Parts: sequence; C-alpha cells; structure tokens
Amino acid sequence: MEDISFEKKLFIFRDTEGHESKRELRVIDRINDELCKEKSFVGIVPFGSTVLGYREGNSDLDIQVMYDSLLNDGEDEEQVLERIKRVCDKLKTEIKNEYNLEVSFQDTPLDFSFNEMLSELKEGKYFSNSRHIAWLLRLGKGPKIEYYRKQIAECFRGLPEKNISEITNWIVDSIMSFEELSIKNMCERLTKYKGKEVVLIESRKKLWEKRVKDILKKS
Repeated sequence: MEDISFEKKLFIFRDTEGHESKRELRVIDRINDELCKEKSFVGIVPFGSTVLGYREGNSDLDIQVMYDSLLNDGEDEEQVLERIKRVCDKLKTEIKNEYNLEVSFQDTPLDFSFNEMLSELKEGKYFSNSRHIAWLLRLGKGPKIEYYRKQIAECFRGLPEKNISEITNWIVDSIMSFEELSIKNMCERLTKYKGKEVVLIESRKKLWEKRVKDILKKS
C-alpha cells in the first residue's frame, strides 16, 4: 500500500473502537500477492467502511480489482476476465476460512485497456475516462498503479489550470458517488456523526480535490 501518512484524514484504517485494521491490511497484501501472478493485473482498491474508519467486527472488506486485458498478448478479453474472477472466488473462500473475513469484490473487475485510454486522453477525451481514472487515483496496491498514474499525469502536463480544474471535478465527482453512500452509512451507524453528513461530505470532497490535483500534476 502506498504511503498515506500525509492523508490520515482521508484514509482511516481502523474500526469503530479505534483499533487498527491489521487483519484487513494483511488480507489486502494477500489478495495483491495472489493477483500479481496475473500478467494483466493492475492493482486493487479497498473502499467503504475499511478505509473510512467505521468498520465493525462483521463488516465485509470491499475490493475493486483493476486489470488491463491488452497486456495478455492477444488472449481473448473474456478469457482474461473469467480467469481473474476465478482467482477472486478462490481468494474469497480461502480468506473466509483463514481470517474469518468476508471479502466483497466488485461484481466486475475493471478493465483499463490502458494504451487505448492514453490515446483518448491525448485527444482530449477526458470525461469518458474519468471513472477509470478515479479508481486509479484512489488508495490502492498493485504492480502497475504508480506507473499508470505517471502516464496519466504526463497527458495532463502543460494543460491550462482551467482544464485541470474541470478534469479534477469530473474525477472527484466519480469518487464521491461512492464516498457519499459510505458516509451516509457511517452517520447512521455512529452516534458521534449524527447530523454531520453534509459537513463530512464537503470535508472529504476537499481532501479528494487536493489528492487528485497533486497526482495529476506529477510527472
């Protein structure tokens, strides 16, 4: 997992009682290590209660798997997807048995087709790719995440600030579509956050805007 010490307010790996989510972090490593055997594997992104600090003892670990079917030397895309799904299903069973933890993988792993995405970005097609970029800029672990981020940042290099701001807004809106639901759940579960939903959403949106701008400006 990347160094997140500077963003402790954005990524909170602990449960509702303040205990660090050590088991979940070990499982994230386990999932990453297993999927790294796949040539097409880009990375994984944990989300939901695990990274927002309101995980309870029986909470699932929510994971988005990212891959790039174009990295498989012409192998059929459906075959790549089915193989990754089988690996995920196997991991779910093993992790349940070994860690007594349910892992919820997003229904469909996210296919980047990264070279095609870069071509579109260079043509100025930012909005159509904002959802994929949003996942890539979240907290993640994987062999190609940092490289892909640098390639994306290179595409935005030299753009006017107005364009960067517009792109940032699209990406942040995509991220917040997930975040808002998680925050609503957190406010319903934890008494100390009752009535603070709007404030928390605005606060996290500002943190995400900073993170996205900082990554997009790197190259």
